[in-house]
Amino acid sequence: MTQPTASADAEPIRTSIVRANGIAMRLLESGPAEAAQAILFLHGGPGTAERHWAAQLRDFAARGYRCLAPDLRGHGGTGNDRDGLDQALMAEDARALLDVLGVARAHLVGFSVGGVIGLYLALAEPERLASLTTIGSHMTVDEHVLASNRTIDPVTVERDPDRAERLSRLHGVVHGPAHWRRLCVWLMETWARQPDWSDADLARVRVPALIGRGELDDRVTQAQVDRMVAAIPGARGFVVPGAGHYFHTTSPGREALDAILRGFLPPA
Repeated sequence: MTQPTASADAEPIRTSIVRANGIAMRLLESGPAEAAQAILFLHGGPGTAERHWAAQLRDFAARGYRCLAPDLRGHGGTGNDRDGLDQALMAEDARALLDVLGVARAHLVGFSVGGVIGLYLALAEPERLASLTTIGSHMTVDEHVLASNRTIDPVTVERDPDRAERLSRLHGVVHGPAHWRRLCVWLMETWARQPDWSDADLARVRVPALIGRGELDDRVTQAQVDRMVAAIPGARGFVVPGAGHYFHTTSPGREALDAILRGFLPPA
């Protein structure tokens, strides 16, 4: 069953459950299904498609793009058929979703770990991507990533009851109200070891790439972004002044990303 999740005066977002790569995936979709250009938006952890991409789903659907945004494996309304997460497997999930939806190629826009998953897909199956944009993503685990990981330790989260309650709501509808703790443990484990790419690894990326961050992002350093831009052939970089890790989820960061993507993506 597909349901609209937007108000009547906004571009509607349709919600459905799609079976792909052995799991049930909650998918948000907007825009015309027959559009020439499709955008696959991948959220960060421990977020959901709606929390991180609702504004862009409406903005870019209104311009005529077909917009797709799944909840990642183990997040929100998407299942997980194993105890743990792996970013390369999550890239396989994304490819399988495109297969099920009949999308031969898509522009992938990934936030945080969503951008990392996009890079895994670009390396494994570049023919499936028309372009790749990463926002606040990294190529290797450093002390800044590890410090950020510690902020989602369930013991730390529970010191902020509002945050714990929010995570319970985001991830409890399908998995139960306590699932967020297990999810955070999974994320801490995979974020401590993935990704681990060298410059030579990223030199194999063969899709148009736009790599950026907010200027005040304390998870991903400018040095990581600069290194990624230098390693990926033809990649372009961007920095949003005065913005942090989640800048695209609220104004004026939403408008800043909108302008950046409009300058990079082909018209719908």
